[in-house]
Amino acid sequence: MSRLYGSKLSTLEFRLLSEDLMRYHSLPALILLVACASTVAVPVAASRPPTGASSRSVPATPLSAASAARVNGSVSEEAWQEAPAITEFVQRDPHEGNAPTCPTEARVLYDTDALYVSVRARDPEPEKIVGFL
Repeated sequence: MSRLYGSKLSTLEFRLLSEDLMRYHSLPALILLVACASTVAVPVAASRPPTGASSRSVPATPLSAASAARVNGSVSEEAWQEAPAITEFVQRDPHEGNAPTCPTEARVLYDTDALYVSVRARDPEPEKIVGFL
């Protein structure tokens, strides 16, 4: 191909030029893609549970069709009261792995359509909480 890129190219010449560009540019693009993917995967693989945390299953209570849970901010329904409380939490901040400063309780229910989670995170000074959900 002796023509300059600024001049008109025939369809065949354009196709050959495109193939040449793809041949030379696809390898660096592939290398860049692999490099980017590996930088994202490394932090995920390197993350560990906090010290003192255990990996175990969480008790979940199945709901019958008659006792469907309502999502209304209240956990006063009988199904919530019968679900076992999960209370074995550990701190992450300020003292990783220690027992929690304030009591926290979670309960899990499920049915054929949804998973329901209730968390009561108590704090003696809730007005000082600066993070928002």
